[in-house]
Amino acid sequence: VKGAYVGLNLNSSGNVEKWLNLAKKTELNAVVIDVKADTGKVTYQMDNAAIRELGICISQYTDMKGLLKTLKENGIYTIARVVCFKDSTVGSIHPDYMLYNKDGSLFVDGDGEQWMNPYNRDTWEYIVDIAEQAVLDGFDEICFDYIRFTTSKLISKKLDSGKYDYNFEYRVEFGYDSDELNPRQIITAFTKYACNRLKPLGVYV
Repeated sequence: VKGAYVGLNLNSSGNVEKWLNLAKKTELNAVVIDVKADTGKVTYQMDNAAIRELGICISQYTDMKGLLKTLKENGIYTIARVVCFKDSTVGSIHPDYMLYNKDGSLFVDGDGEQWMNPYNRDTWEYIVDIAEQAVLDGFDEICFDYIRFTTSKLISKKLDSGKYDYNFEYRVEFGYDSDELNPRQIITAFTKYACNRLKPLGVYV
């Protein structure tokens, strides 16, 4: 696979033609397309009523299945980029998914971004439902992005005890089983869950 991240840049037939011409002249044989974008919006109307009814789907791509068909007919491998826990959209639908400060206010990082709380397992199902549908709609591979907590200094302060591994005082309220699992462990657990959910579909992650 020798791919290029095209983001939302294949949303017109003219752009597709330009990209295919470029691929014919080079070694490029794959594309990474935004499916769940940085905002949390899904970039096309998924063939899944439950996802569409959430109101998170926009029509950035008006015919995703047709696009994927065209790419594959031209020997192009297709990768769906699914942004995980950075999400400024879902909070209006599922406020319980979001990360909150200890005073109860919504956590917003230094870049003005909102984040889901990975300790809430409902967020896992939500993310992987979207990834799974992308595979069913024709994508060859899933690329999870922002599969982490924010790195904003607003989330925690480092404690000065000479230790490196998660020696922080957190300014947010993780809840759930955060007393038992540190952030690295919960992200690892999510990754295993996502891979196990998608494995039966035979898709690379």
